[in-house]
Amino acid sequence: MAEIDTSVTDEDVLPEGDAQVLGTAESDTETLDKSVPNKSEFWTEWSIAIHFRPPTYVRDDCPRLPHELIERIYEFLWSDPLVLASGMRVCCAWYHAAGALLQRSDELSLWTRADLRSYARMLMSTRKTAYNERFCELSVYDNPREPFTRVWPMLIHGSLLPKVARLKLGGIDWTTTGPHDAFYECLPSYSEIMFLTISNCSFRTQRELRRLINGLPSLKKLTLSNITLQCPLGLPEPVPSHVSARRHSLKKITLRTDELVALSSNNRDPEPGKAASRTGVLYACAVYSSVEKLDLDLSYFPSALFLLNYLLRFPRLQHLEVSRGLQQDLGIGSANTDPLHTEYTPARPLSSFTLWGTVAEPTTLQLLRLLSTPHACSTLKDLFLVLNFNPSVEFVLRVTRILGLCGPG
Repeated sequence: MAEIDTSVTDEDVLPEGDAQVLGTAESDTETLDKSVPNKSEFWTEWSIAIHFRPPTYVRDDCPRLPHELIERIYEFLWSDPLVLASGMRVCCAWYHAAGALLQRSDELSLWTRADLRSYARMLMSTRKTAYNERFCELSVYDNPREPFTRVWPMLIHGSLLPKVARLKLGGIDWTTTGPHDAFYECLPSYSEIMFLTISNCSFRTQRELRRLINGLPSLKKLTLSNITLQCPLGLPEPVPSHVSARRHSLKKITLRTDELVALSSNNRDPEPGKAASRTGVLYACAVYSSVEKLDLDLSYFPSALFLLNYLLRFPRLQHLEVSRGLQQDLGIGSANTDPLHTEYTPARPLSSFTLWGTVAEPTTLQLLRLLSTPHACSTLKDLFLVLNFNPSVEFVLRVTRILGLCGPG
């Protein structure tokens, strides 16, 4: 049986001398057309030299292991990082074969039930090492054929991923069967998560959505995109006009819709079920009065009046960003004819206001009424408007008045 020299030196890690070079800048430039100026300089700057050296055997009277066979063996050990790390210390060839399978990214993605079991076993085997601390982001995309998100926190406890700060959830469908209570008991173990993104998910009611959000104790930023709530048409769950904040850590909420869906429905009213779901999502987020920054897609709102009244639910709001256009615009009247127009001024003056996307001029003028008083402009520092229309005289005068209320810069 052949004996393998397992000693690794600096020469083995960075092979030199008679090491086989699979591709270098010099070898590439020899085949270039010399008539093309600066072409060799381009390849010299961007080409990468790949060094490879076969396993070093003590004797040459026995056949060597093909490198493809070594790679195939390591493919069965991808979920055991300790074995892979040990194999990288054998020789240069084993270093590259094992290193290619070793998880080097800071993101952990779960796509199937098999991924969940494999990564759970891997993280359990490395729970006493610093390997688990390399992961900063966790992405869980549910499989409709084999749902597994209902048991994900139970199999991969938050203590196994102590440094994860971002969580992405997608493809969840809890309209018929929701998770067990043990799911919500284990979810707070992810105590370091500050950013949560939920996209393309369906829930039975607002309660399931809020319970999922409230399960993360350190959450600061929430992003919701294409959320469907199974509720009666036009009958979203009622929420009192003022609800005390259940979470004092949540500071930012972002509401988005799919790009293609928004473009296809830009010129027509949304379906009744979709409109009811969007309204339900708005009410689900209205309970978090500790929010200081809102990034809103205007397609969630049936009118500017609805939006302006909705902002009153966030007494600590300081930063507002709106985009896209309203599905329908009922209007709220002009400031001169509406005696109650001051009620749309936020309780706390805004520090920044951003508007961009396909927002029509009438809607833009109505939204600028948020900045119609000296009190509303007293702390305004940033005013960013991206227009897709030619501003009228009324619009120019409105912006000029707002700048005058802000005072000298």
